[in-house]
Amino acid sequence: MNIRNTKAWKLAECEYEEFYNYTTIPLFGNRTTPEDKIERLEQILKRCPKFYPALLDLALQRMLSTSNDSADDQIKEGFNLMLELSDPSHIEEEFDILLDNLEKLWRFDLCKYFLGIMIERYPHKAFLYDYQAHATAMIGEIDEALVYVEKALQLAPKNHHFRSNQGWLYLIAGDPKKAGESLEAALRLKPDAEVAKKNLEIQKYLAKHGGNYFDYLLRPVDEERLEHLRNEEQWEDFDDIVTEYNNDRFEAVAQTIMQEHSEKIPRLYDLMATLREFFRFVHRIDQDVHLNEDIDFIQEYFKPIMHKFIFKFGDVDVEMIEGIYSALLEYYEFLSNRGLISSKAFNQFQKKILGMKKELIGKMQKYNAIRHRSDIDGDEKQAIRGELFEGDDEWPFL
Repeated sequence: MNIRNTKAWKLAECEYEEFYNYTTIPLFGNRTTPEDKIERLEQILKRCPKFYPALLDLALQRMLSTSNDSADDQIKEGFNLMLELSDPSHIEEEFDILLDNLEKLWRFDLCKYFLGIMIERYPHKAFLYDYQAHATAMIGEIDEALVYVEKALQLAPKNHHFRSNQGWLYLIAGDPKKAGESLEAALRLKPDAEVAKKNLEIQKYLAKHGGNYFDYLLRPVDEERLEHLRNEEQWEDFDDIVTEYNNDRFEAVAQTIMQEHSEKIPRLYDLMATLREFFRFVHRIDQDVHLNEDIDFIQEYFKPIMHKFIFKFGDVDVEMIEGIYSALLEYYEFLSNRGLISSKAFNQFQKKILGMKKELIGKMQKYNAIRHRSDIDGDEKQAIRGELFEGDDEWPFL
């Protein structure tokens, strides 16, 4: 009997749909914690252990949590059940969703593993080889990645997307000549392909300055261009360029961890999410755009930034503060090691923020202790906040 026709499967489907709707569109401001999600998914699987959508979701939730030791085995089990039980007409869509979720978690190692199995099963699907080329390149195996994209192009020679990706792979390999040939071929196939256009700009930079795609991500800031845009008050262009520099540095950090520090991959999502959220918060309260590598600015205003953070996101805990500290120190140490900031600046920053860590945690704990107390009125709470945060909680933009 097909398990998808059983009562247990049908019930699991209903419960999973309810779970998905509740967590995607929470009613009345309700928010489920990761622990709540894991518990509900485990309950669904108790009723139907082979209900692979819940098993895959459970593994992804565990990858997001600190207790993810069993997540890799679970996601492989869920994938095997998907191959066995999925409706053949839906397998590509379900697999694409799985890959997308794994990419968001920076788990390109698992993407490569699953794509290898899918290629064995569907050897004539060109898009699988293109996906595999991307996943393989992200974990640093560029020669193998070029073989995969070539196979994709053999199966679909007029696919502009595959040809553009081949050009990007040649940028990674440090071969701007071949990169240019592939990117120009992609644009002949589709003249308005934005990704190919952008990568051709990178190709021209590398052809002039040398190096590979990783070197481009860590290219020196064009201070003259930024100064010109400031003077001309071309703020939109200025913001776009600064944002591009910041995003490229993030990508360089992630690539380095995936290719040189595989033991850190399980916490890479956490690291990148923390960095993005911290610098986004800084932008919101400062109402200006800064290069994230402007360590002097972050050092000067670190205490008021953290004061505002503790006030704005009530019930901040020690783990959150530790996470910010860990992420910032790892990020700036990386930039220091790559020569984008000086080792002296990094050491001064590290000394200063570590010196105020105990104080910030103490303020956080005091604020958490009073913010929900009903026996303290609003004016009294405001006075306590003013004393704890030295008036920084009243910054106007938040």
